[in-house]
Amino acid sequence: MGIEGAFAQLSQRLTHLREGLQQACIIFDDCPHSHSLVDQLCDAVQDVLGWVEEACAAAIAGHEAVVNKNDFEVARRKLLVCQKLYEQISRHAASVLFAYETHTRLKKLSRRQDDSENWHGWVKAGWSTISRLKTLIEGVQAPLAECWQEIATRAGNNNISIQNSNIGQHNNGSASTVL
Repeated sequence: MGIEGAFAQLSQRLTHLREGLQQACIIFDDCPHSHSLVDQLCDAVQDVLGWVEEACAAAIAGHEAVVNKNDFEVARRKLLVCQKLYEQISRHAASVLFAYETHTRLKKLSRRQDDSENWHGWVKAGWSTISRLKTLIEGVQAPLAECWQEIATRAGNNNISIQNSNIGQHNNGSASTVL
């Protein structure tokens, strides 16, 4: 694929994730009722969206560094930013959005008797959105690994050769000394 293609794919996957998070914000904001779970989901999505925005910017900067300047050190640093943000995104999403407790609370919420039609429909849309976000987050992992593989390949191709040459010798009669 090459490093340019790997960074392009990483940027594309992060952009898709950003769009999915923006859609999730709309769905969670359109909840017909107020509930602490809805607030928790909205906050989690907003947090993740902020980190994805940062990761997108870093991935684009890494791609530009490779394409425009052939600067693999900048690309590596930007990729490291993406990696750290991706780990933060994954941890936060797993602990809030994809947690068993969230799933259980959504099920309970869908069974509410007061206006259950609205809750049931919203919970169905909310759970579908969460499932889609999980797929989108997992989809970032492969191009991220591909970028690291390409960076490692480039680093392995940069051979450094050191040569030692004697410029002159001084002979004072007993032993020769290298100057």
